[in-house]
Amino acid sequence: MIRTELEQIKAVLSAIDGVTLVSTTWPASMDTLPAIIIRLAGESAADQRDDSEYLTRMQWYVHVFAPKEKALMDISSLAHKAMEGIGYTRTLRWDDHTDGAAQVVFRFSKTMVTQLHDI
Repeated sequence: MIRTELEQIKAVLSAIDGVTLVSTTWPASMDTLPAIIIRLAGESAADQRDDSEYLTRMQWYVHVFAPKEKALMDISSLAHKAMEGIGYTRTLRWDDHTDGAAQVVFRFSKTMVTQLHDI
């Protein structure tokens, strides 16, 4: 389930115009910006029935990096819409600017029916 969701997230975020890198690891240098980094924030049972997991809640951190504030706002807005488009709800957002880059961090959550082979 994690791999399937990660691949779907990578696909929709990679389609954002202007993004040069979508990865699960931090950018090696600021030359790869704008970049989006995806990190699993958690996977947990949201509901259990008949002694087995029935619903799974997936949470992901999506870090959007850009060299300038304007690009960051544009790309982060598109990333937010892309995640909503595949069924995720934003549960948190914060800004974390560093030297040479501006960053917005989102946490997104989605609850889905668990398939037995996914556990």
